[in-house]
Amino acid sequence: RLERADGLQRLVIESAGGSHAITFDEPVYALGLHQGFEYDTTVMRFSYDSLTTPEQTYDYDMRTRARTLR
Repeated sequence: RLERADGLQRLVIESAGGSHAITFDEPVYALGLHQGFEYDTTVMRFSYDSLTTPEQTYDYDMRTRARTLR
């Protein structure tokens, strides 16, 4: 899910084993979720940018917690 905490967006992954938030190193940033067309998947796609980082698109494996820059 995409939610806000302290004015910043954050991505929280819910699973049977609990939940975790995807963390980012920069103090201010923007996030966006990309629409997925497959319901039964462990990978989601999101975009990230900040004042110093141009927009980047990542695939995030929710099982292994690995990010892949696209």
